Amino acid sequence: MRRAPGLPELVFGVVLVLGLVGGHRAFLNDPGTFWHVELGRRTLAEGHVPRADMLTYTRPGVPWVDAAFGAEVLMAVVVDHLGWSGLVALSALIIAWTYRAVAQWLLEEGRSPWAAGLTAIVAAGVGACHFLARPHLATIAGTAYTLNVCRRAHRGEKVGALAFLPLVIGVWSTLHGGFIAGPLIIFTSAFGEAIAGPWDRARARGVGRFAAVGVMGLIAPMFGPYGTDIYGHITNLMATSGVTPLILEHQPTRLGDPDTRVLELVVMAFIALPAFTGVKISRFDLVHVLVWFHMGMSSVRHTPLFALAAAPPLAALIDAATSPSAVPAWLISRRAWWSACASALVVAAAWAGAPLGEFDEGRWPLATVAELDRQPVSARLFHDMDWGGLIAEQCDPRRPTFIDDRFELFGKEAVLAYMAALEGGPGWDDLDGREGFGLVWVRGDGPLARRLGGDRQWVEVARDRVSVLYRRVRDDRSTASLKDGDGLSDVAVEGLELEGPSERFQGVLSLPHP
Repeated sequence: MRRAPGLPELVFGVVLVLGLVGGHRAFLNDPGTFWHVELGRRTLAEGHVPRADMLTYTRPGVPWVDAAFGAEVLMAVVVDHLGWSGLVALSALIIAWTYRAVAQWLLEEGRSPWAAGLTAIVAAGVGACHFLARPHLATIAGTAYTLNVCRRAHRGEKVGALAFLPLVIGVWSTLHGGFIAGPLIIFTSAFGEAIAGPWDRARARGVGRFAAVGVMGLIAPMFGPYGTDIYGHITNLMATSGVTPLILEHQPTRLGDPDTRVLELVVMAFIALPAFTGVKISRFDLVHVLVWFHMGMSSVRHTPLFALAAAPPLAALIDAATSPSAVPAWLISRRAWWSACASALVVAAAWAGAPLGEFDEGRWPLATVAELDRQPVSARLFHDMDWGGLIAEQCDPRRPTFIDDRFELFGKEAVLAYMAALEGGPGWDDLDGREGFGLVWVRGDGPLARRLGGDRQWVEVARDRVSVLYRRVRDDRSTASLKDGDGLSDVAVEGLELEGPSERFQGVLSLPHP
């Protein structure tokens, strides 16, 4: 038994296997993954962080703060050396180690193995709706660590660890803009400490300690390469740009959806278990649960963080409902080498080329990228927003994009104009008139694709399961028509295109002198 894997190792194994199986394609289903990798490559190549947009032809040189440059560099290195399967493996390992740590911390608080293991896996189930190969995984791990340090300090254990939180938040701020969760947790802990019991000198010191660390946690990110601009970026995204209502991950969480079934169970447990056990949640824990429940219901991206905040009181309620016995020492003891060995095996499998992850062909039109590469780079491309990052990362030679999912860079007005253009109505006419698109790459079943399919100015170049690529081949201002006898219906001088009844040719048009 001394060599057997403890409960944290079992949780690690369960979460890792479920992550690799369920995330085989799901981890790569976010459009931001592509441009994160591409920006990581460019940061490495240029030796400094991006300070302006470099991916689009609509916002070239516009100031922009890349709040995830550190994670992007790591993602680029992993993809370039281990492939996309390596990125899936890294994502699954980060998640597995995070929830392993949650189980370990619950055991150290005295929770039973049953309660600790079940709670950690349930927390992973709640967060699974937002498990993607993106820098926000750093925020999930950072939130778990910050919550644990604050809880220990509240109990009077390892209070000195609070002093390291500003450093952790400083590093966190180079990985993902969600680092702001760190100071929020610390200030919430200060409030929870203040109401946890009678006010005395010891309590006042505890509140002051949390408040001071919270202030330092806000200051630490300003020592990064962007200085105070990092907060300007967050303020613009969350408040002033007005784009958050248009972003899927910022939409309110809807109970009743298939992705929120586990979250519903957690909410019901908090309602039902106190009635059966008579156990009350401590005021300190209750403050964290309420704050993050509000955040989680307000935005899908915060539901994993709510589950982490809810884990300790949920485990206590489960313990009270199941009458736990003494915790065997072998279940609590730290044997992280089991998890370390499993991690090494996963990395070795990715290095050997094992197909641990792949792109969903029903979502990503990778089959048409090669045909897009054959089109002139100078031709302005209108495309589906979700494919902006794909174009920036996959196309060779590099092709500037029209738009991607960095909504705060483009602004609400531009995003709404793009959405109107997709409908193929007057919005498309207005945008095309301003931009003069030469290529259009959109979903094959959309209204814009249907409109262009019947427009003589556009010809279909390629089609796959997901998309259709059109090229402009006729312009009334620059088209000469050839009549009977030569087998050609149109000569498009501007695009140097010859369109015949059964074949299309592209090249230099040479006609004899009269």
